[in-house]
Amino acid sequence: MSFLHELNKKRTLLNHTCTRVTTIQGNTIIEEVVQGKQTSHEVPEKNQMCPGFVVDTKPDLQVAEILPSMLYLGSQDVTQDIELLKKYQITHILSIGVSVAPLPEMSQLCYTFVPALDLPDEKIDFALATALPLIEETISKGGSVFVHCNAGVSRSPMVVIAFLMVHRGFTYSKANALVKEKRPAAKPNAGFVRQLLELECKSQASSSNK
Repeated sequence: MSFLHELNKKRTLLNHTCTRVTTIQGNTIIEEVVQGKQTSHEVPEKNQMCPGFVVDTKPDLQVAEILPSMLYLGSQDVTQDIELLKKYQITHILSIGVSVAPLPEMSQLCYTFVPALDLPDEKIDFALATALPLIEETISKGGSVFVHCNAGVSRSPMVVIAFLMVHRGFTYSKANALVKEKRPAAKPNAGFVRQLLELECKSQASSSNK
């Protein structure tokens, strides 16, 4: 008796499963597996239990003012809005992991791209070694920095939190609370949080040895 025959025989013993799938268009499809055989059918519109997904295509133009007139945080959408950049008098755009097209109308803007993946095992040392001195130098010269990644949720908040810790003496808890207050969507991934806490421990150890 072949392995394939045995496999098909076992499939007939599987329990009956039923899965409801809602497409992005809002259509509901029922997928069923009975005795190893899969069937699917679409639920008539009048019987649908779910309205489907709503795709939000509006740009995220929230500008989180972390340090007034000095340090700002948000999504990449802000980098393409001339009025917002003028309103907050942004002089430098710091792109974390996502590069953006310079605006011809804003030729005075400086741009810096720092590679970084939004993954828990991504090491943040290189990004911080480049980003933090740049932010401090820009601020010390009277400029203002807008830090962004893709959605302004994980990578750029991580950099801003680290800056507050290293250059403003904040604890991780205080820095995270401030960033969260100014931009509620901010949520660095678990790997970034772990490394930021390690950074805090190293800073405390270094201070105690002085």
